[in-house]
Amino acid sequence: MESKHWASLAQARRRIPPSVGTLTEVADGVRLTTRAEHLDGAAQMLAVLGWPFTIERPAELRAGVPTSTGRCGGLLACVCVGE
Repeated sequence: MESKHWASLAQARRRIPPSVGTLTEVADGVRLTTRAEHLDGAAQMLAVLGWPFTIERPAELRAGVPTSTGRCGGLLACVCVGE
């Protein structure tokens, strides 16, 4: 799974431990590359980070975000879903 977050690398490192995935600084934010057994759980994890983000891959995760974030009780105010 790859997602781009509108946060600095330092901010992301404070919230995302190395055991979760690899963080890479990119233009306008940071990319998280990780493995996910359950896409619903991955969508919820992204939502609770609290930053706007774009899901780069897989497409199945992009399709699941609206349903999954709805179960997060409105914690996610802004989701930017990739193309």
